Amino acid sequence: MSELSYMYQPLNTRQFRLLTLLPGAEGTPIRTTLRQVSLEDKPSFDALSYEWGRESSNDTEIFVDKELFTIRHNLWLFLKRLRAFSRSAQVIYADAICINQRDGEEKGRQVALMSEIYIRAKRVLIWLGEHDRNSELVFGAHFEDAIPKGLMLIPFAPLLAIPIVVAGKVRRAIQASRADRVAAWTALLTRSYWNRTWIVQEFLLARSMVLFCGEDHMDRDVIFTRPLQDHFMSMMRKNKGKLDGIPRSFLLYFWKRNQKHHGVFGMGKPYFANIDIFELAFNFQYTECQVMLDHVYGLLALEDPRKNRSITPRYNISAQTLFIDICILKLPRATGRGNEITDDGMWRVPKLFRGLRLTFDHAEEILDVLFDSNQYQTQNSIAIATIAKAFDQFGLLKPERKQRILPQSKASQTVEQIIFAMRQWRTTQKKNGNWYDLQHTAQIHEPPGMEFLQLDEPLWSHYSTLRDTTARRNAANANMQNINQINQNNLNMNLMAINNMNSMATMGPIGGGGA
Repeated sequence: MSELSYMYQPLNTRQFRLLTLLPGAEGTPIRTTLRQVSLEDKPSFDALSYEWGRESSNDTEIFVDKELFTIRHNLWLFLKRLRAFSRSAQVIYADAICINQRDGEEKGRQVALMSEIYIRAKRVLIWLGEHDRNSELVFGAHFEDAIPKGLMLIPFAPLLAIPIVVAGKVRRAIQASRADRVAAWTALLTRSYWNRTWIVQEFLLARSMVLFCGEDHMDRDVIFTRPLQDHFMSMMRKNKGKLDGIPRSFLLYFWKRNQKHHGVFGMGKPYFANIDIFELAFNFQYTECQVMLDHVYGLLALEDPRKNRSITPRYNISAQTLFIDICILKLPRATGRGNEITDDGMWRVPKLFRGLRLTFDHAEEILDVLFDSNQYQTQNSIAIATIAKAFDQFGLLKPERKQRILPQSKASQTVEQIIFAMRQWRTTQKKNGNWYDLQHTAQIHEPPGMEFLQLDEPLWSHYSTLRDTTARRNAANANMQNINQINQNNLNMNLMAINNMNSMATMGPIGGGGA
């Protein structure tokens, strides 16, 4: 990245930067300007959501305030498509440019603001990448289009091309069998973009979304079309609730559609009520990010603020340190049982451990820090004992150990007893040369005690299944229709009564006659 220190002026607590993408002809260099704004001023902008990709020789230069600035190729492709999409200047938020990536302190402060930035954006513009055969089929023909009977009878029938208008342009739309369309939609909704950690937050917090692919774009509700939802729900019913073959992006969309059941940010409520970072890190462990710390930082905005105090992102620490800091800060309050080591507290430890993808050797390193550092051992004995007991209970220490360290009696152990036993065991292991060596033995592990902690999909165990939710919604709709029908019947009866009264009034008193 170019040395452009002048463009990254210090930001105050509520400030961030916005990029203005200037119009330009196809093939000309991309030109932009950068400015500082405050959240308090409520600026109008769109926020970009895209897959960073790795640094490579394909990284490309653009102009930022008339100076060359290097960005990764995938962002360059997105900016190129956005510029072609509009003839006027566009104000956007692109984190790779708007945050000084070389300043760890600024990056931490800006990451803490990320949720507000994406909530405040008019739209979140999602870049799925360039077209392939599947995405061309998705953007060329709707899932609901009628399917000729001849194509339905032939498993591998040739595709038909018909003209169709998409995003204001006439294209050649591809008409195919239902199976081909489902396969195409599934391929698009399982692209690597959907597996990125930061995408979860950006997708769920967006007020409005537009998905770009190649030279085309679609609204969120068009790409997650209702017949497609019905198809995946039918799949799940056939699989008796299993989620095999259902894209994770569809689950994110489902949660977003049903966010009112769990709390809405716009109403001052958390998105996932009663969920803390231990649960989030574990249940979104399938996601990918280049910096391991982002497995926590990229999910902080989804934590229920009523559960725990928030943490401040720092990028100058290790994943082990982050693990310790979260446990020390949040475990005592999360368990809420005074000086008692609870099962609830112990369950949280391996979830965060797996979410940060720590190894056996990291567990032993963490014990060294906890037992030897003056910073932790005096005032946080409850959290330390909880971590130590959880490491023992869930098999997060050396795999060659054949039995548990701590006694397995039903009698509860005091904090002091747990810490003393772990200290003694650690001393013995060090004397025998069995302690960790990060340079030679660090490995991705699958502790046997955590096998039962596996989940097929994130957060699914905490909410109703699609089938249950759909049934509940249909029942509610049916009930509402009944209520509306009853109200309509009552209204009709009231109107009839009023008409009868009016008729009688015009006729005069019953029996007629005059004075």
